Amino acid sequence: MRSWPTWRKLRLGAPAAGTRRGVRLTAREREIVDLIADGLSNKEIAQRVRLATHTVKSHVHNVLRKLALHSRLQVAAYVHQAAERQAEA
Repeated sequence: MRSWPTWRKLRLGAPAAGTRRGVRLTAREREIVDLIADGLSNKEIAQRVRLATHTVKSHVHNVLRKLALHSRLQVAAYVHQAAERQAEA
């Protein structure tokens, strides 16, 4: 597992539009979010982290629900916007 940059550790708990303050993602969900932001498919993520594709789909579903997002593209945008906010701070 690759190490997480500090901004991702800090910002992924930040609320997205329509979410409650302090949404918590598990370490595995944060890893999945990072790989989604890198543009990987569920199958590629499953191979990278050595999980079943179905398990990855479950993690993606949980992330979308927790962050009140509707697509993988929104997850990637969320991560990149968090990086920009952190860089500005």
